[in-house]
Amino acid sequence: MKRFLTIFMAGFFAITSLQAGHLPFSIEAGGGISIAGGNNNFFLEGSALIHFYKNLYIRPQVVEIDFGSGSSFSLGTGIGLDLLLFTKSSKMRPYFVGGFDLFSGRGSSTFSAVVGGGMEFGKKKGFRPFVEGTLEIISVSFGGASSSSTVLKIRGGIRI
Repeated sequence: MKRFLTIFMAGFFAITSLQAGHLPFSIEAGGGISIAGGNNNFFLEGSALIHFYKNLYIRPQVVEIDFGSGSSFSLGTGIGLDLLLFTKSSKMRPYFVGGFDLFSGRGSSTFSAVVGGGMEFGKKKGFRPFVEGTLEIISVSFGGASSSSTVLKIRGGIRI
């Protein structure tokens, strides 16, 4: 775990240094809880936030640690891609979230769709705290059988 935290912090500072060079992206780090049918899991995650067009941003998730039963660590692929549409505002910036995740391997296929919204606080530059709520609909196929579930995620963190 110490090794992971060292690598995570080194990556965090490297990306922060790149962002300081005025590239059109920022980073996001935070955590939250996912609630699915009485099964609650805490998680930590890190994402990039790429400015795409006007108030539209793309958010690829880069790392996620899930502390549920059978804890998991995901890096880079099979995590998710979201679109964020910010409304025009100065200090409190509400936004809408829509996204998807597609993973196939080890005899199974998983697809999920995400919808929700959030609020970012502070100016467009510097540290910006945020809170967000999303609803994720997940469909899993394994060996010809399929199942689906719905997950409510509540997260918060900072953007730099």
